[in-house]
Amino acid sequence: EDLASAIWSRRGSRPVVVLALREPYDLGRMPEGPALMAVYGTAPASLQAAAEALAGRFLPGGRLPVTIPGRWPAGYRWERPAR
Repeated sequence: EDLASAIWSRRGSRPVVVLALREPYDLGRMPEGPALMAVYGTAPASLQAAAEALAGRFLPGGRLPVTIPGRWPAGYRWERPAR
C-alpha cells in the first residue's frame, strides 16, 4: 500500500487535500476523491499562495500545462460546480 492510499483509506470523516509542490505528475497517482492542487514550486510565495487558497481566501485556478497520463489532458481546467 502506498502512502497516498494509506492516508486516503484512514481519513475517516477528515477532509484530505493533496498538494503537488514541484510537478503535477504525482497527482495522477492519487486515488479518486481527495482534493488535488498543483503548486509548481517550493518558493515561499508559492507555499503562501497554496496556504491562502486552502484557507479559502481565494479560489485557485489555471490550466494544466502537461498531460497527466490516465487522468487529465494538457489544458485541463477544473470548473467549480454551480451553486
